[in-house]
Amino acid sequence: MAAGEYTYEPIQTFNITTNTQTVEFTSIPNTFTDLVLLFYGQGYAATSGGTVDSMVIRFNGSTSAIYGSWNVEGRGDGTRYAFKENADTGIKVPITAVSSQTQNPSLAKIDIQNYANSNAWKTCVGRYALENNGNATFDTRQAAGTIGGQWRSTTSVTSIQLTTSAGAATGFVSGRFTLYGIKAG
Repeated sequence: MAAGEYTYEPIQTFNITTNTQTVEFTSIPNTFTDLVLLFYGQGYAATSGGTVDSMVIRFNGSTSAIYGSWNVEGRGDGTRYAFKENADTGIKVPITAVSSQTQNPSLAKIDIQNYANSNAWKTCVGRYALENNGNATFDTRQAAGTIGGQWRSTTSVTSIQLTTSAGAATGFVSGRFTLYGIKAG
């Protein structure tokens, strides 16, 4: 590897095929510069159509209101959307929430920077895309967006919990969750 190059090393992968409340990555080593979380799947909603909810990212099991999320989204109908959550209990990423695995999945890539640094708050940036058109009863949209998030703690990240917000979704109905570590060359 030449100087200045970075490599992705897989840490852990989960494949979900049934309704699962929480996905948790544990025993994350502190040997990387950053982490990358990839998600492809759906939240579960008991409604017959579909809606949009949030995947919630938490670090080290912390549910304290010391997280913030920022989002800018472009939608298929040409509208724009933005939100900001401050003093929340997790970093929120929009995803589809559906009643069947045959409906539209979401995808997201979240970069978690300086996760092992014990002198800085933990910052995330990422991208997501979702489509919830033909099957949706409540929230019909196609969208792509960017998110920013922050955990206001200097504690090194040793575990990551993923769940859904307390809205329509009650867990994940399907998905592939992969966590990578980034090594500098």
